[in-house]
Amino acid sequence: MEDLRTRFFLRRGAFDAVSGVSFQLKRGETLALVGESGCGKSMTALSIMRLVPEPGRVIGGAVRLAGENLLALDEAAMRGLRGNRISMIFQEPMTSLNPVLTIGGQIEEAVRLHQDLSRSAAREKAVEMLRLVRIPEPARRARDYPHQLSGGMRQRAMIAMALSSHPQVLIADEPTTALDVTIQAQILDLMLGLQQELGTAVLLITHDLGVVAETAQRVVVMYAGRKVEEAAVEDLFANPLHPYTRGLMASVPKLAISAEDFSQAGARLQEIEGTVPPLANLPEGCVFAPRCPRADDRCRAVYPPYEEMQPGHFAACWHPGDATHG
Repeated sequence: MEDLRTRFFLRRGAFDAVSGVSFQLKRGETLALVGESGCGKSMTALSIMRLVPEPGRVIGGAVRLAGENLLALDEAAMRGLRGNRISMIFQEPMTSLNPVLTIGGQIEEAVRLHQDLSRSAAREKAVEMLRLVRIPEPARRARDYPHQLSGGMRQRAMIAMALSSHPQVLIADEPTTALDVTIQAQILDLMLGLQQELGTAVLLITHDLGVVAETAQRVVVMYAGRKVEEAAVEDLFANPLHPYTRGLMASVPKLAISAEDFSQAGARLQEIEGTVPPLANLPEGCVFAPRCPRADDRCRAVYPPYEEMQPGHFAACWHPGDATHG
């Protein structure tokens, strides 16, 4: 993805929901896209899929899949590619699945759309995909409607549908947010196992840094529609350079595993003061400056360049690596 820009045109003016974001995703790799709600993560995914809702549209940049620019394709070509070479698991399966069609019927429809299979062969493929995502009694469950399945089962069905055409790229938008912790772990294990089996590249959108640490190889941190830091997972967790990344990590609850930890167990959780600014009214200079205790006059006047601060570790900050956030 190169310099992607997605703009919304409203009566009160236009604003960029995604502002010049670039990254690469390699075959078989998991890249995590992290940040608070409203930072542009989901809009980045919808831009890649060319599903940006009105009145928004992609106004610049390129999204290349194996060298082919998806933004240059006509709608018919994009429909043939969407759900085939590139698929997406949406955040809430109950709103993504059709409530009046059976689970098997929806997977069967997705399969027949992209593969030259008979109805009976597509039905067998749907059952096989449900078996692949470890849904018990897949032939029976294929005849169930979404409301007859638990949240975890619905999410498995969404994964089965997304992987039914063996896509090169899978975008997973908060795939475990609505699930309890035990089911979350099962879904993540399932996704990683299928990724290794099928060689799929995964773009994982999440706000859960624990999930990132367990599943991703690289991380992109977004704030207010912009990329503020990128690094390998180990580098980012060992040495976060941007104050926003440090704030996200400091706000994660920690288990007490030593006497010193127990003495601090009653301490208040750290937080990043303030909220993500409205994209239609961003501040001058660094957009994180109003929430950053290290911000100075230069931060408030000039947006910092996005630079490689350490080998393979990029950030946009005038004060990279300050230890203020813990």
